[in-house]
Amino acid sequence: MPSVATINPVQRKIYHAVERHEEPRNRRKEEAWQSWDRLYDQGVVPCHYWKYERDARDIGDKRALPYLKDVLRFAMNQSGNDDIVLFTNDDVVLHPQLPSLLRFHVAVFGACCSQRCDFRRGGLLKPNLSPAEIDKHSIPHMGRDLFAFTKTWLEKNWNALGDFILGASDWDLALASLIRLQHGIVSTRKNIEASIHPAELPRGYVLHIAHTSLWNQPSNINAAASQAHNRLIFKAWAQKNLPTLAFDKHNTI
Repeated sequence: MPSVATINPVQRKIYHAVERHEEPRNRRKEEAWQSWDRLYDQGVVPCHYWKYERDARDIGDKRALPYLKDVLRFAMNQSGNDDIVLFTNDDVVLHPQLPSLLRFHVAVFGACCSQRCDFRRGGLLKPNLSPAEIDKHSIPHMGRDLFAFTKTWLEKNWNALGDFILGASDWDLALASLIRLQHGIVSTRKNIEASIHPAELPRGYVLHIAHTSLWNQPSNINAAASQAHNRLIFKAWAQKNLPTLAFDKHNTI
């Protein structure tokens, strides 16, 4: 006999957790935001975090960068236990097939992430193509620009997440490593560049126009307080959970 859950599957809502901030007009980001509206038309709930409870200036950074947990908590406070919290960076184009994939994948595996597909400005950035076609024409990038979890998974793993700061590097690799480890995948400097099922979605659902990140600017790289903060958290977690993962003198893998 099929279970009641099989006959009447849980109707999971998706809550889009993303930080927002006042900034000059940016065509690259506006294209991303237009893609979000297509997801919102499918029932995805926007949870845009504008008013930061705290920011990186508290630890001496020059920039008012928000904390990942604060962005997630803003969405969690609006969601139910069976719902999905979808976190993305604020400048990525999301494929219209993403919600249906997440409702299945996250329901089965609890959490996942996704590497972005980079394109040069003016390049092929068309979400009406299939994810496989988008991946084929993109520039590979190891950065994870999407994470999705059930609220229950987040609550269970909250203390393991680390109090990372957004707008700085390394936190995404740390969180990807945590999700992977729960599936028995031991992250290495080499395989962190790959997309490994089921911890990660296939490439092609997250699109991004390549640009120089602020944390890679000479005044920030290996110097910003937020970057040092994230790297120390990742290193401390890895020493306990991934002891074979090596870090260099800048505390990066």
